[in-house]
Amino acid sequence: MDKENQGQVQTEAQQGMTMVCLKCQVSYPSDTAVCPVDGGNLTPVLPDPLLGTIFAEKYEILAVIGRGGMSTVYKARHTLMDSLVAIKILNSQLVSDPLHIERFTKEAKTLSSLKHLNIVQVFDFGIFDNAKPYLITEYLEGESLADVLQTTTHLSLERAVHIFLQICDGLMVLHKKGIVHRDLKTGNIFIMQENDARDVVKILDFGIAKMLGDNNQDQRLTKEGEVFGSPLYMSPEQCTGGEVDCRSDIYSFGCLMYESLVGAPPHVGASTLETLNKQVSEPTLSLRGIAPELTIPELLDSQVIKALSKNPFQRQQTVEELKKGLIEAAKRSRIHIESLQKAASYEPSTFDTGPRGGEFVPDVDDAMVKQEQEQKEKKQLQSLVLDAISLTEKQDRERKRLKQYIYGLYALLGAGLLTCALLLTWPGPDEDRGPVYQKLLWQFELAQGDQAAKQKAWQDAEEHYKKAAAQAKGFGDQGDRYIKSELALLKLYEDTGRGSNIAQVKMNIAEADTRRIEAAANYEGKKHLKSSFHTSIDVDDLDKASAKKYSEHFTKAAKAYLAKGKIEEAHRALEKAIAIEEVHSGTNGQEVVDCAHKILDGCNQEDHKREARTLVERAELAHKKG
Repeated sequence: MDKENQGQVQTEAQQGMTMVCLKCQVSYPSDTAVCPVDGGNLTPVLPDPLLGTIFAEKYEILAVIGRGGMSTVYKARHTLMDSLVAIKILNSQLVSDPLHIERFTKEAKTLSSLKHLNIVQVFDFGIFDNAKPYLITEYLEGESLADVLQTTTHLSLERAVHIFLQICDGLMVLHKKGIVHRDLKTGNIFIMQENDARDVVKILDFGIAKMLGDNNQDQRLTKEGEVFGSPLYMSPEQCTGGEVDCRSDIYSFGCLMYESLVGAPPHVGASTLETLNKQVSEPTLSLRGIAPELTIPELLDSQVIKALSKNPFQRQQTVEELKKGLIEAAKRSRIHIESLQKAASYEPSTFDTGPRGGEFVPDVDDAMVKQEQEQKEKKQLQSLVLDAISLTEKQDRERKRLKQYIYGLYALLGAGLLTCALLLTWPGPDEDRGPVYQKLLWQFELAQGDQAAKQKAWQDAEEHYKKAAAQAKGFGDQGDRYIKSELALLKLYEDTGRGSNIAQVKMNIAEADTRRIEAAANYEGKKHLKSSFHTSIDVDDLDKASAKKYSEHFTKAAKAYLAKGKIEEAHRALEKAIAIEEVHSGTNGQEVVDCAHKILDGCNQEDHKREARTLVERAELAHKKG
């Protein structure tokens, strides 16, 4: 080695003095006193013994690029090719653990299968002196995104989207290979500068990457209960030790985008455990809400927040979907991105042929060319006019058809409304008169009364039952609904011991029953005959007044049937009156006896006479008892 190179190596070796954080095992330049990650004091570390040496017989170690808990990265020069490389060497305290060696080997295999501009390129892998596993990658000049954010706090919209799209490109290659990074963070995104000062992104550190579908091997490389990743960027499923897939990288990418745009990660706790809990359960504030002064476009904000959804199924399902969303947000928000502008604006020229820069044009007369051009334009104009006329006619036909559809809909709607109105106002059949809406109101009031009675709200129940009775008075159902309302009111009075009201309610029921009995007696058919001789209140529960009312009307009904020659019906109606007299004697006894004799006199058949004599005997006995 010549003196000039030796002096350069010594100079870079002296620069190897670093300050290391004992908490996070991250090294920093010698002029840094406090760890920017956790605020801990940094400890000075003597220059690395490998500095200035030849490693693996062909790599000259120039400087320490960085230290971590698992490995140390060096800047080195290939002695034969005179090119710079980066050497990642597994830390000596981990060499004795086969698990760490296998993880290191896995990273080398992962990187060797990836060839992309936005993924760090690997050149070689081996084990030096049977004790130092190493990985040779391309040497990158620039700084990590984490270092950039320490300087600038947050990125401009144009620069941020330009970086995000490159990260998308790198992740798409990873995921197509079935690889999940699992440790995507600002520290693992390296930013280089091209000659035109544009950022070029490289994704680093694949030490804990996971091959999808290789669960058995992944479980063997992961200790029980061990969680991989950086808490500030870990997905909820990663925090809880659950199964991760490409959508976990999308969540980590969302944390990275969030920090790049506003200068802070979405969830930061006082401790690692608190940070993990926030990642799992705490809602994420929008970018516009946490930093309104930055005027972040709503579309870009929504893409980042969607990537940060706690539920993996609510995030973008692929990085391709996320990239499309970012491009659409950038275009609609008028975010200028030079790479997109070039790709979108480039169109191959149809005249890009030949040394003249245009199509070959034969040497013809200019007037003829002009005439042909005019003819061509005239035909085009005629074609446009014909197309416009055709379009107008088509629009007229469509407009007429649409009007017909609208008129048809109006007709159907009008018919439907008319039908509803007729149904609601139709008085109903003769045997059950009353509009539908009134019957619905009656049913509603009765149900409300029952509900109030269950809750022992007696006053409310009484009001509802009375309203139901008032609604039912006009119905033509022979008083059935009215009687039901009054029976509910009667039960309420009996339950509350209001004797003064009971007699009036019983009389109301008796009057409704007697109207029904009279209607049945005067009805020529037999449709309601079967239900014409019952009382809504048991005979034993009648009071004197209601018993008399029933007796009089059953007797009257018997006479009406007798006048029509309906002996059997007269017999049944009078039998009901006699039954009331037997229980409540002295109510209408003489009229019942007289009616029984008239029925006996009107009987022509012997069996009818025999039944009539029995009625006379019962009527006279009940009358004598009274």
